[in-house]
Amino acid sequence: MRKILVMLFFSAFSKMLMAQAVVSDPGSYGYLAQQVQSGIENLETLKETKETISETANTLDDMRSAITKVNDVVKQIAYIDRVIENQTLALMAANDAYKYLEETRVFTSRELKIILTNFTRLIASTEVTLGLAKGIIEDGIFKMSDRERIEFLQELNRDMSELQMDIYLLESTYRKTAQLRVLKQTFQQQK
Repeated sequence: MRKILVMLFFSAFSKMLMAQAVVSDPGSYGYLAQQVQSGIENLETLKETKETISETANTLDDMRSAITKVNDVVKQIAYIDRVIENQTLALMAANDAYKYLEETRVFTSRELKIILTNFTRLIASTEVTLGLAKGIIEDGIFKMSDRERIEFLQELNRDMSELQMDIYLLESTYRKTAQLRVLKQTFQQQK
């Protein structure tokens, strides 16, 4: 029985010793090294991707800036178109009004000259402003920013609209005068 106890003791002691023994597997070190290398490569790829994304973001910012500049130029062109359209309409209105007044034959040549001078003065008042607008657009006169140019063109557009209104009011005044003179002549002829 003693033998059995000794064997049991040694067998139990040897199992404890086996559990505490360090296991060394060279294959696991190789696998661990391979995983570390793979992780480093993944980090490098991630770093390159981050740099690419940063470059793309910078490119997009540059493109946004360019688009903003193009939008500003398009706005400037739209305002220039409106100014030209308003100027053309004003010139046509002044010309049509003068022709009408001339055809009524109720104004003397002196009065027609005064009427023509009044229309011409209204049209000529915009020539200086249009010259400045042309200089601003072509030469960047005064080195204005895009916003300042747009504000100037908006103001010029308002001036052209006011010019049209002034021509309309002047035309209305002369038309009323012409109508009153025609009525007066008609009544005098009927007496």
